[in-house]
Amino acid sequence: MLKKFAVSLLTLAFLTFGAGTAFGATTTAPDPAKLAEIKALHQQMVELKVQMIDKKVEAGILEKEKAEKIKDAIKERQKKVEEDLANGKVDFGKKHHKDRDNKPKGDSKETPDAKSSSSMRLTK
Repeated sequence: MLKKFAVSLLTLAFLTFGAGTAFGATTTAPDPAKLAEIKALHQQMVELKVQMIDKKVEAGILEKEKAEKIKDAIKERQKKVEEDLANGKVDFGKKHHKDRDNKPKGDSKETPDAKSSSSMRLTK
């Protein structure tokens, strides 16, 4: 029984690691026309997000200062995406939080801000 388990485990390990190298070898460069199309669609998405934020400000759901910060962050991310696409990267600016510290920011028992309903958080 132990021998069957060991053989099964080794077979699974070989298949797992072998599949990773096989997939790595079959990747090809993306089609430039498709990348241009993706870039255009991403730009449309950014424009729609900015429009949505503007509408939230008009409706009184979001404060103007916070909306400007959000729009600035969206535009910075768009710049990063464009730089990555120009350099042949297709991960769209994802940082994967490598340099992020795992320390909590502030007190975990925050009180809701009376000024903005969008900044309310549930606390236990």
